[in-house]
Amino acid sequence: MYGYLHLYGKNLFKAEDIVADLGQRYALQNIVFKKYPSCGLTQGPTDVTLRLMAEDRVSAEDIDRILFIVPPYTHKLVGHEFKIGKNPRVDSQFSIQYCVANALVRGSSRLEHFEESKVRDEKVLDLTRKIKVIPDEAMEARGHTPFDLRVWTRDGRELFRQMDIAPGFPGNPLSEEDHERRFTDCLDFARKPVSRERAAEIISLIRDLEMVNDVRKFVQLLLT
Repeated sequence: MYGYLHLYGKNLFKAEDIVADLGQRYALQNIVFKKYPSCGLTQGPTDVTLRLMAEDRVSAEDIDRILFIVPPYTHKLVGHEFKIGKNPRVDSQFSIQYCVANALVRGSSRLEHFEESKVRDEKVLDLTRKIKVIPDEAMEARGHTPFDLRVWTRDGRELFRQMDIAPGFPGNPLSEEDHERRFTDCLDFARKPVSRERAAEIISLIRDLEMVNDVRKFVQLLLT
């Protein structure tokens, strides 16, 4: 663990820092768990879009234009104009425009939606052109993942949403149901999908992890 931090943490960590307050401070609580299979900075825009669809009955056909205001770092990483390059999966996973358009068109965000055939869907691509992302340095005061969202619909509505902490980040933890949906999406996407019955057994074991006396039980359930 220390070697990993030393390599990727640019010497920001010392061994004594890692073991400080051992048994009292739990760094695991600061880990990001992604609700959707895309970049961490697309989690909030995806989530708010899906909630907007549920709460305000907005659909892809209703959209006139969408505007996201984000911190400069977010804009640099995932706010640029969406273009398909040599790696369509990564291009789409690192794009607010694609992730939001995908959510509007398909009503969810799943691993299969980042396959090249889905990324090149003209309906999704057309919608990305109605989504604009602009940077604002003032947003940095609100944290790492904030954004403001405005949606203008074809029937004249203007909708506003904002978020400071994206789902799955410290301070906005995922629910147990969120974790299970993400887990089953991974299993469904596998080359040899694991049955829902086996998935339920795995989840049951995880819930009572302290009682599992042999980790090989998990391996056996994952083998098909």
